[in-house]
Amino acid sequence: PRPPAAAAARPAVDAGPSAPKGPGRDLEQLLGGRLLVWIGGIALALAAAFFVKYSFDQGWVSAGVRIAGGCAFGLALIGLGEWLRRRSARVAQALCAAGVASLFAALLAGTNLYALIPPAIGLSALALTAGAAVVLSLRHGPFVAGLGLLGGFLTPALIRVGDPSPPLFFGYLFALQLGLLFVARRRGWWPLGLLTLIGTHAWAFAWLADLPTGPNEPFLGLFVLAATAAGVLAAAGPGATEDWGRAGDFPAAWVLGLLASVLGLAVLAATVHAGAFSNMEWGFLALLAAGGLVLARLDESYEALPWLTGAAGAVLLLDWSAGSAPTGARFAWVLVGYGALHAFGAWWSARAMAEPVRSASLSAAVSVAYLLVAWGELGDDARFGAWGLVALVLAVLHAGATALELRGRAHAGALGAHAVAATALVSLGLAFEVRSESIAVAWALELPALAWLHERLRLKALRPLAAVVAVGALGLLVANPDTWSQNAGPLPVLDWLAWGFGVPCAAFAAAALLFRRRADGALVFGLEAGACALGAAWLALEVRALFHEGRFDGSHFTLAETGWIVSGWLLLGGLLAWAGGRRVRPALRISGLVTGALGSAVLVLGLLIASNPMWARVVVEGPRLANTLLIAYLLPALLLGLASRHGLLDLGEAERRAAGALSLVSTFAFVTLEVRHWFHHPLLHSGAPSNVELYAYSAAWILLGVALLVGGLRSGSKVLRQAALAVMLVAVAKVFLYDMSELKDLWRVLSFLGLGVSLLALGHAYQRFVLRADPEPGPSSSGPGPSSDGP
Repeated sequence: PRPPAAAAARPAVDAGPSAPKGPGRDLEQLLGGRLLVWIGGIALALAAAFFVKYSFDQGWVSAGVRIAGGCAFGLALIGLGEWLRRRSARVAQALCAAGVASLFAALLAGTNLYALIPPAIGLSALALTAGAAVVLSLRHGPFVAGLGLLGGFLTPALIRVGDPSPPLFFGYLFALQLGLLFVARRRGWWPLGLLTLIGTHAWAFAWLADLPTGPNEPFLGLFVLAATAAGVLAAAGPGATEDWGRAGDFPAAWVLGLLASVLGLAVLAATVHAGAFSNMEWGFLALLAAGGLVLARLDESYEALPWLTGAAGAVLLLDWSAGSAPTGARFAWVLVGYGALHAFGAWWSARAMAEPVRSASLSAAVSVAYLLVAWGELGDDARFGAWGLVALVLAVLHAGATALELRGRAHAGALGAHAVAATALVSLGLAFEVRSESIAVAWALELPALAWLHERLRLKALRPLAAVVAVGALGLLVANPDTWSQNAGPLPVLDWLAWGFGVPCAAFAAAALLFRRRADGALVFGLEAGACALGAAWLALEVRALFHEGRFDGSHFTLAETGWIVSGWLLLGGLLAWAGGRRVRPALRISGLVTGALGSAVLVLGLLIASNPMWARVVVEGPRLANTLLIAYLLPALLLGLASRHGLLDLGEAERRAAGALSLVSTFAFVTLEVRHWFHHPLLHSGAPSNVELYAYSAAWILLGVALLVGGLRSGSKVLRQAALAVMLVAVAKVFLYDMSELKDLWRVLSFLGLGVSLLALGHAYQRFVLRADPEPGPSSSGPGPSSDGP
């Protein structure tokens, strides 16, 4: 809320002739005119205290005489200050302050140190002294008032009178607060008012900590309500802005009124918690909340207060539900009563406001939030069924409020708030009736509704609200454990995953399209990215459910399952990157690259490293050649190879090279694992290789190199030709470094023979089709020059 502007400062009552201003003059006034006088008053008070102590140590007079002398000395200082008030105001102020301090010291010594004064009489005398200081401050300034405040609030702590009487204790504090606030407002001393509010509510907290439960609770609640009301009236009553406006541009009246309300709310909320959430404490809190609603209706600058009381109620309800004590019907009645107070009260306040959007938004927010709190605590209780019907009734009420707005002044902000609440409640009702983990779906379905309202009403505030709803929907979907513990259903694709992830994906996409009609920006980017993320998650979970009989929380991933997920992400990433490039949608392109990178990461870290059947205990299902290795390694390799083709996707050079390199690695792994599977299926991680198997590796790699070279020559792809050379180099290294020592007899001969023939054939192919076709630029020579496209 916007704090009210401070009124023009009043001229000082006793202002004298103006003096020339300047840094030197100000410093001189501070040191000589004020600081030295104040120090002098403090010195007089200390002198009196030291003289009393010295006389006691020397045994000059009895303790009673010393206490009486101290009191007489204090009264004499006050009298002298009164006599000098018209002659020297600052000296008179210092003398009165010293007299008040002397009285406090003498009375405390007579009560606590010497036990000459009974505690009840000492408490009363100190209270009178504090009151006298407050009255004197009207004549002598804030220094005396500060002493009265300090002494008044310290008196109950310094003097204990058995078990304190709640009526007397709180009556004393309330009277002290009224006196201090009266003086502070009369003179415009807002720091004094600030300290008074803090001291009053600090004692309320101290009382609550000392006596958390029992028959004293009504007095505490009544005192807090009275103290808060007094603080608000002193800060926000008639003429308060002008009185407190002496603070200059600082909005003293608004700050003090809001501080009084917030402190009272904090004490009553703590009382509700300490009192085991009894009806009486909730009643006191509801009275404070009702006062806040009335105050917001009268002064729109206090619109934040009902939001605070509503949020405090929701937090206390959640705290109540988290405890070990059962809730049940009383919880429901308290929730309905407190929630209805804010929902209806905020709507009632908005009807009288020039800018009702905040109060109308509070009414909408309370309806949705308190319904969620009730459902979270009572959703499994058979006595509180038909949650969809409850949500529908609330939706109808907010639809009625929307109709009233249309028939009346039709303020766009209030109209949008109630319309948003109606659509959100309908979505929640649908989620309640389907299954508990569908709350995130309800949040997501709210996004197209917000986008439609944004297009119709042109409310800018709906865009940040949509961002909050989108983050909330994703958070609920991920954080809710029920999301990950449900059966997907017997029908693939047409299962719960289509509802739990597919519907939010469509809702995000639809909202992005609708919001984009008015303006593009960060919100549309986030919604498009959210739709892509939900689509990728939906795809992976559908694959998982297919491999685990409708469940997607299985304990392990099979080889084929991981391969389908990788291929699905690679394909989806390619499509998104292509669409983002064609339609100039950065969110789609970036989401496509991220999805493709995620699939590539799973391929490398999962299939090629962690779950590689060559060393991991992973079952390769299927016969020789036609088995799950096709899905796990060859299909991703083909998709990555397509992505590396120039012009097929809107990829940069580095991205295409990375895709091509990973395609080659996956293809090489597929060929190698197929050879291993031929000799050791279905478990490839055990068993020593035979000579035939070792030779088969060399032969398979050579054939792969030949195939890549042929493909590179036919398509003119330099990448494929370089891949062929890389595979042949691996074969060469294997033959010379491994086969030479491990293969025996004829197999060693065949290995080297096959390698030699293959290398000669490849060299001839390069000479004929590559180097001659791409001669090096420059002067011609007798033979074909080296190719710039060569290795």
